[in-house]
Amino acid sequence: QERQLLFKIDECSKPIPAVVDADLDLMEFAGLWLADGCYDGKYGMVLSVGEEELKSVVRRVTDKFGLKTRMHSDAFSTMASNTNLVWFFKNVVGLNGDAYTKKMPAWAWSSSEKQKSALLRGLYSGDGSVSKYEVNLSLCSKQLVEETQTMLLSFGVHSRMATVPNKRDKTYALRVSSVEFQKKFLQIGFLNPLKQQKLEKLAKRMPTHDVGDVIPLSNQVKELISQSSPKFNSHDYIARQNNIGRRKLTEIASSCS
Repeated sequence: QERQLLFKIDECSKPIPAVVDADLDLMEFAGLWLADGCYDGKYGMVLSVGEEELKSVVRRVTDKFGLKTRMHSDAFSTMASNTNLVWFFKNVVGLNGDAYTKKMPAWAWSSSEKQKSALLRGLYSGDGSVSKYEVNLSLCSKQLVEETQTMLLSFGVHSRMATVPNKRDKTYALRVSSVEFQKKFLQIGFLNPLKQQKLEKLAKRMPTHDVGDVIPLSNQVKELISQSSPKFNSHDYIARQNNIGRRKLTEIASSCS
């Protein structure tokens, strides 16, 4: 009987279901909105997604609410018009803010691994990319980038965040550079087939220099390590100014204990 309940906040707006499953479609939809979504006042939701795979997610979710999508006036974005839908996603799902103030909804942190994966998959499918050596994400909201970096750790994925925004587009970059962590990022993946293919190709490569493994240390710290461990090569790491990796530092620390 709960499934038959409808609610509305506006007399003129079509009522929508009061109970909706928090399935993977809804999680991916939330991620897509965090990447490329906004509200058209109180009247509709707009998602600026181009690929058919992303549009399909939007349609599947709006279908659950008994609503249809249409093309926005910008001739690109997908839109669903319903004041109840807007209220639901703002007040129940917790999708709020603009490009500079968006953040992860509170429920995301206690969701299952599959739900987190779908949420991140939607986010990366909307605003992520795969370059020759890295998996990238660029967002204007510093808080959302920081929260994404934290959530990636749930999957054992370490990433590097730019400390200052890009001068051109004001976005903060988040990069997964290590092949080890790119392999783990496959647990999340992309909705976009081309991006997914690039990710799979990236994760198969053999690294020659893994920048994600580098730990920046000052010469003063290196000198202290050199005095404490015979395994520390002063010529390589101090004289030649080579960077020290996470694995090597762990090995040195173990020899000192």
